[in-house]
Amino acid sequence: MDKINAIKLISAQKEAIEQVKDFNISSKEFKIWYNETKVVIKNIFGINSNFYKEFDALSFYPGSCLVPIVNNQTYKPTTDELKKAYLKSLDHCDTMMNAMIKEIEISDDFEEKNTLTPIDIVIKICLNFHRAILQMKKRHDKRPSIDINDEYDVQDILHTFLKLHFDDIRPEEWTPSYAGSASRVDFLLKQEKIIIEVKKTRTKLRDREVGEQLIIDIDRYKSHPNCDTLICFVYDPDSLINNPVGLENDLNRKTDELNVITIISPK
Repeated sequence: MDKINAIKLISAQKEAIEQVKDFNISSKEFKIWYNETKVVIKNIFGINSNFYKEFDALSFYPGSCLVPIVNNQTYKPTTDELKKAYLKSLDHCDTMMNAMIKEIEISDDFEEKNTLTPIDIVIKICLNFHRAILQMKKRHDKRPSIDINDEYDVQDILHTFLKLHFDDIRPEEWTPSYAGSASRVDFLLKQEKIIIEVKKTRTKLRDREVGEQLIIDIDRYKSHPNCDTLICFVYDPDSLINNPVGLENDLNRKTDELNVITIISPK
């Protein structure tokens, strides 16, 4: 989404606040405005943004009514108290939206960040994985860092990076039976219908062995009900794969059954 359209959407919800002030939290008009505003903020800034979380936390209701008093009863706010809390929250929304517009205006990479698809995000994480690992080794005062010895180490760190962008990450989901056996996938992003398969090269896992394993995985995931895209991430820190680009091209494909994206990094 570009800056102009993002500002236009937020401004429309901001302008509607004055009209919504004439109603109350139970009104149809408020509920429509609230749900539309939530969708706008989610689509522009994301569900993990501070703006979305702050808006989602607003109650538009007096806080005192939630405090129990004698005889296990709760305080019932007056009509004036309800209206005052309602208007106060709407005023807070108005201030928040001013901040949203300002952040969009001054952001240098807003359009880049807001045009990345879930697939783009996973690809970017995989491509920058080795660079991030090298940075993690440069710790202050030579403190201990993380060593990557096998695929489990790669999975653990990749899971951490994915958590920065996705809420529902399901590690080691079972795949449907294939050739008489079932296995686990490394990561399933169920909502995005993306499966991520992780490999780490070693002395006995080079070009031919990696290719053979991934070919089996590709055939297996064709029947997975929650997989439209399979991203095969091969971490090759010691450059054991002779022709990474060639192997990627051999494995990559896009059909009605499955979109396969292979990333060998670094290379």
